[in-house]
Amino acid sequence: MINIKVRFNDSDDELYCTFSKERINLGEKYALLVVEVYPDQFEDMPYKLENLPCEDEFEDDEQPFISPT
Repeated sequence: MINIKVRFNDSDDELYCTFSKERINLGEKYALLVVEVYPDQFEDMPYKLENLPCEDEFEDDEQPFISPT
């Protein structure tokens, strides 16, 4: 399961997208992907909304989706 929090960058601290390494600018909307790295230990990973991964990219045991057409 993936937990996502959508936020606005409301501080002038340097905040970068985990995927593209692009800066998330002041006032820009972004997502925090909350990932469990160890049991009961979580890490917030910032992503630009267009780079946000989908859930099946994190599940190793799922079969890939194949369109019937």
